[in-house]
Amino acid sequence: MMLFLLVPIIWSVNAKIATYNILNFPEAMGSERVDDLRTVFAYLDPGILVIQEMQSQLGVDLFLDSIANISGPDYAATPFNDGPDTDNSVVYRTNTVELVDAAYLPAVNRNIARYKFRFIDGNREFFIYSIHFKASSGSTNEQIRLEEAAVLRSHLANHSSKDEYLVMGDFNIYTYDEPAYHALTNAPANNSRLYEVIGAAGNWHENEQYSIVHTQSTRLYALPDGGASGGIDDRFDMILAAQTMIDETGLYVVTGSYNVFGNDSYHFDRAINYGYNQAVPQQVANALYNASDHLPVSITISDGEIQDKKSKVISILPNPMQEDAQLKFSWQDDFVKARVVITNVLGQRIATIETTDPNGISLHRSNIPVGIYFVHVMLETRFNKIWDHCKLAVID
Repeated sequence: MMLFLLVPIIWSVNAKIATYNILNFPEAMGSERVDDLRTVFAYLDPGILVIQEMQSQLGVDLFLDSIANISGPDYAATPFNDGPDTDNSVVYRTNTVELVDAAYLPAVNRNIARYKFRFIDGNREFFIYSIHFKASSGSTNEQIRLEEAAVLRSHLANHSSKDEYLVMGDFNIYTYDEPAYHALTNAPANNSRLYEVIGAAGNWHENEQYSIVHTQSTRLYALPDGGASGGIDDRFDMILAAQTMIDETGLYVVTGSYNVFGNDSYHFDRAINYGYNQAVPQQVANALYNASDHLPVSITISDGEIQDKKSKVISILPNPMQEDAQLKFSWQDDFVKARVVITNVLGQRIATIETTDPNGISLHRSNIPVGIYFVHVMLETRFNKIWDHCKLAVID
């Protein structure tokens, strides 16, 4: 007699999700930019790519056939929806997720796209919103962005307290003091409130302290495709999350996964391919320069209920710190160097330290006031880069 032991299957889900404004595609010299977009896409390697400034179904087909699926039919795309001005699209791995449905919210300037996806493994569902708020500075444009934010938040209020969703795209917001940003991230703390994935709320515009999160422009001087110039000095593109996505239960944004692709923080007010780029190979930096005036932003989401939490790369002892503490790195084979950035709760940079010591560094208080700080660490090995961050409390 044969006995069969029935074991329940527990699925683990994860996906790299990126947002990318691809600059009036395909009408703005799109065919000339295909090779560069292909290089960016291949190196970025997203499970889901959320796109702004898609212009037509022709553009969707061109992106899918000539960029995403150049090596095989791995990706599908959401059907094009022709709203006012430019539009949104999503390209996604068919072995990772499937599209459940899509809806489009009329806003003042452009439609807000809402996509509902389901993981192939485990059937867990989640939502992605793609937005492209009104561009340019000035009180009139700020008011339009505020009205667009109000449309979005009003819709988000319809979600249940258990719904898991992300909002991403080109916000065109210059500073955290702008009314639209407050409308999205301020109280009341209900189902519609959005949260920063990283502690980066601040005065981003032309402020070198926030260079690590800047996304536009990749070019110092204008190119024939009509994209913006002026160098990397604005945080227009970002990813915000519902409370359910940052509490590390159910689906959650993996700590340290937020990344402005190609931004090494050393190209403030410069072209992304100027000199040596420490974040990506030179051919990728060149492709980012030519492909669009924006940089992609990515995160990784994972299922916290059924997957081990990411092991910590760094630790600080003692924490809280009075005068001195030790920042310890977990051991990494083929360690090359580490870069440590300390920011305050407003996201302002307090200190930047680089070291070639694989064990860690000593932290000294100096003139740092009492308070809570964030320590961001990038460990570079011969083969990859590892990001992590933690809180540091300074006390008397």
